[in-house]
Formats: sequence, C-alpha cells, structure tokens
Amino acid sequence: MIKKEIAEKLFKAELKQEKIELALVDDFTNQFEQLLDVQEKAGLDLIDAARKAEVRFKKAEADASNALKTAAKLESSFKELGIDIPTIVQNKINSVKSIQKELASYSSNIKKIYAMF
Repeated sequence: MIKKEIAEKLFKAELKQEKIELALVDDFTNQFEQLLDVQEKAGLDLIDAARKAEVRFKKAEADASNALKTAAKLESSFKELGIDIPTIVQNKINSVKSIQKELASYSSNIKKIYAMF
C-alpha cells in the first residue's frame, strides 16, 4: 500500500513537472513567434521607408542633373562674355556637384538595404 501511494505521488510529481515544462515550451514558442512577427514588420517598415526615400533621392538626382545642365549653359554664357562667374554662383555649382555625388551614394546604400532582405 505504501509503495502504491509513493508511486502515485511520484507519478503526480512527474505530471506536474511535465506540465511546467510544457508551459515553458509554450511560453517560449509564443515569444519566438512574436519575435518573428515583430522582426518581419520592422523589415517591411524599413523596406517601405527605403522605397519612399529612393523615390525622393531619384527626384533629387534628376533635379541636380537639371541644375548642372543649366549651370553648364551659365558657365558657357559667362565665358562668351569674358567675365568670371560670381563666386557665390560657382560655390552653388560646386555644391550641386557634391550633392549629386552624395545622392548617388545614398542610392547605392538603399540597394544594400534591399539586399539584406
């Protein structure tokens, strides 16, 4: 009789331990699935933001290209007149050239972001 009681208590203790272990597995599984969901949503948010930025950078690149075309005409006109381009205008032309390089770098970095996914 004592052996039976001991066996029953041991069996109940094992069941409780298994329930605890199963509960921990369930908790971990839920946390893992939540992590995957959050990671996926963050990735999609990043891709969406990158797409929006890419569109803006492409527009800015087109604007810079147009500005440099106008600058070339301006430089040509000043040269034909035999006068120097005002320093402030030349500085702006140089700034546009610098901005154009930065924009190309940004576009390259956006492509790297896409490659991550």
